[in-house]
Amino acid sequence: MLDKLKDLCLLDGISGDEGAVREYIIDKIGDKAEIRVDNLGNVIAFCKGKKMPKNKIMVSAHMDEVGMIVTYVNSDGTLKVSSVGGVDPRVVFGRRVKIGRKILIPYMVEIMFTTTSLITSIFTNGHFQVL
Repeated sequence: MLDKLKDLCLLDGISGDEGAVREYIIDKIGDKAEIRVDNLGNVIAFCKGKKMPKNKIMVSAHMDEVGMIVTYVNSDGTLKVSSVGGVDPRVVFGRRVKIGRKILIPYMVEIMFTTTSLITSIFTNGHFQVL
């Protein structure tokens, strides 16, 4: 069970792009329940029991996570980003970032704040990179 939870938590599921999480959930439910996906992308699964239960239960959870979106690449390689889903700017210092779906940048992230947005400089081996 913990392995499945770890796998689920490691999936990319930024708000508005939860497809990988949705596919994982549908795959794990398999044929154990009736599954449908509504117009908003929610997974709705119904599992009918062998007899009418005294009480019914509903399990509800978010599929998405907070993140950032690159909104502009400056000429010096710095990236302008905006928050998606309410990122607390105090927790991003020194974090590794993943850009796109496959590139993990395992280097320091330098964050400078302005009143309207976050400006993120990503550098590798002392040089700015435009990715």
